[in-house]
Amino acid sequence: MNNSVTVQEGLCVTIPCTFTAGNRTKFINSTGMWRDSSAKFVAYSNNTSTKETKPNFHVVGNPDNGDCTLTITDARKEDAGSYHFRFEESETRKNKYNYLSSAVKVKVTDLKHKPQIIINEKLIAGEETTLTCNLPGDCTGTSSHVEWLKNNTKETWKNSTFVTFVPSKSDHRTNVTCKVTFKNGKSVTSSRKLKVLYPPSVTITTEENKPVNRSVDLSGQKAVTLICRADSIPQADVTWHNENNIVNRSKSSATLRINMTNHGIYVCLAQNDLGVNLKHVEVFLQGTPSDSQSFFQEMTVRDILIGVACGIMISLIIVFLLFKFYLRNQPKLTSDLNHNLNHQGLPSSQDFPPDDNHQIYAQVQKPKLQAPGSSNESSDLNDVSYATVTFSKALAKGTPKQPETEYSEIRFP
Repeated sequence: MNNSVTVQEGLCVTIPCTFTAGNRTKFINSTGMWRDSSAKFVAYSNNTSTKETKPNFHVVGNPDNGDCTLTITDARKEDAGSYHFRFEESETRKNKYNYLSSAVKVKVTDLKHKPQIIINEKLIAGEETTLTCNLPGDCTGTSSHVEWLKNNTKETWKNSTFVTFVPSKSDHRTNVTCKVTFKNGKSVTSSRKLKVLYPPSVTITTEENKPVNRSVDLSGQKAVTLICRADSIPQADVTWHNENNIVNRSKSSATLRINMTNHGIYVCLAQNDLGVNLKHVEVFLQGTPSDSQSFFQEMTVRDILIGVACGIMISLIIVFLLFKFYLRNQPKLTSDLNHNLNHQGLPSSQDFPPDDNHQIYAQVQKPKLQAPGSSNESSDLNDVSYATVTFSKALAKGTPKQPETEYSEIRFP
């Protein structure tokens, strides 16, 4: 057993102690007690004693096993002094022992210890975690009140020795405080700044720190400088990409300078152990003469061939549509022709039976004039003339022609 112990005011201390009596360490129905230098009893091993004791002194050992351990809780300045153990065996044997030579000196000092905030694992945004406040004076029986404060405010966050919560990105670098108040009114506090891990978020700005959304017009400028920043814990790797090529790479932020010859679509990608994020921006030229010049300069043979092929295809489509229009309107043209023939008194194609080739041939023979008086009908010669009209079908090759003769009356004005 130590001859001297020190305890801070409001805290507790345990004094380990063992003893022997008559070379024995085992007893029956014995009583252990502690007394101060004035022989006043301060603690008993049982609670049946009516003798005056100190309420914060406790015999925690079992005297029947030779254990005289003493615990002092909520130490006060008036608890400082010298204390020794006294042993009394059962009433039947009536053996009593005082251990004055093994007295222990107790010192009580000002309270300086602070509670300890323990984080058992990494704080990751969106994942539940627990903070623990370990009380100073590592022993049970300390009468104290524990409360948690956040961001150094007076508002109580939690009232317990531990707090369970889900941290967010906004909790990074937040101060949390554990405050312990003891029975004597004294209190101690301990604070800790939280480190919350979170995946990257990406912002793109110009060199003048103007935010960039999706595109930048390079017209009227020789070049533009873009800065990609990643907000994350831990730091993210930031890379600029153009057509699957890495243009620039850095930690936390990366700068890119684009001129009129390398405008296009660029992607900023940020990555750390917790995730990946990206943004793209299009740098383009618009409304300047250099645009059209650059367009024709950048045309390739492949682009020209594609244009020619498209022109030929469009021409074929137009010809096809015209031909289809012609076929659709051909019956109307034939109908108009027949109408004109009927109007002039001539036979149309509908007046003849169709043949294999749907063609009709007409042969008109010039009429022979008869001498006056040669016939009884000579009186009407001046009014009516007769002509022979021969119609024939188109015959197959090698078939002899068999003309049919019909007569038609034609009046000449």
